[in-house]
Amino acid sequence: MDELAPSRDTAIGELDRRSLLQSSVILLGGEVSSRLLRPVPKLALAVADTLEQAQAAPAALDELKVVADYYSKTFDQHDFADLHATLTGYLKAALDLLRRPTTYRQRGELCLNGARIAGMLALLTAMQGKISESLSHYRNAYLLSEEIGDHGFMAWVMAERAAVAWSIGNAGVVRKLTESFVDDTTGAVRANMVSNLAQAELAAAAIPAEQNSDHDGTPIWGFSPSSTITNTAIAWLNLDEPQRALASARHSVELLGDHAIHRHVAHAKIIMATAHVGLGDPGEACRLAGEVIVSAPQDVFIVSRQSTDLLRALDRYRTTLEVRQLRELIAHYEQRLTTGTSGER
Repeated sequence: MDELAPSRDTAIGELDRRSLLQSSVILLGGEVSSRLLRPVPKLALAVADTLEQAQAAPAALDELKVVADYYSKTFDQHDFADLHATLTGYLKAALDLLRRPTTYRQRGELCLNGARIAGMLALLTAMQGKISESLSHYRNAYLLSEEIGDHGFMAWVMAERAAVAWSIGNAGVVRKLTESFVDDTTGAVRANMVSNLAQAELAAAAIPAEQNSDHDGTPIWGFSPSSTITNTAIAWLNLDEPQRALASARHSVELLGDHAIHRHVAHAKIIMATAHVGLGDPGEACRLAGEVIVSAPQDVFIVSRQSTDLLRALDRYRTTLEVRQLRELIAHYEQRLTTGTSGER
């Protein structure tokens, strides 16, 4: 990244500034004593110099924005290990710039794009099962967005933080986060959060109007319509409405189509599998879940975390061959991920 550098040196040279300030002193000389005039040029020059030093190189700021935009749209297309290294490097660069003098506008840009990069790192590490690291990144993303008063982004961070808490069974944290931040959300993020409270009607009402359009959203901050509907399906499951949950999850898979992000399809199909258990069809549940795992999404969060509720629902069928085989498949998958590759196909 480019080093910090005065941004106005090409427009106003040091000599020109000093000449202008000294002319002002001469004009005032007849009315103000020389004792009072002497400090004025030094002070004025100090202010000008300070303002110039508080200018980050535009290229550095532009690069961070381009990086945040690019990876938010292509998040699922990169190897997780490579993506982690890249985002970590840019987050360190953003923090280094924040430690240096900047204008208010530049600091706002740095906080925004730093928050976006930290948010992606949080989501990435959560998917890898690195919960402690993920929570640290979510905290950083929240603090950076809080500094600029971006309530929408703060709510997105807390929605994702609530999802992590849900995945590890901390219902109390989920409820607290949701109740504290849901009023700051709109559309799909709101649907995602209220589904944590098992309020499916509210979640369904929050589905964006564009759900039937061609707009896919982005993998990060702009939840796609299909992801929102999947979260509505989760809420139906929480309300013990497996038929409605199955219909919503199936609709989500249909919306995703053949070129969908793999983890979104995996998520919806595991919800479908859990709904089949509620409808008394454990065989179909195991078939669907097995299909997801065999397709090998390199995403611990989807398989090992999202399948927790499925395995809990299947517990009463634990002695059946299908359930035993599914448990073995999940265990093998998790072991392979912890010792092998990490990235999305």
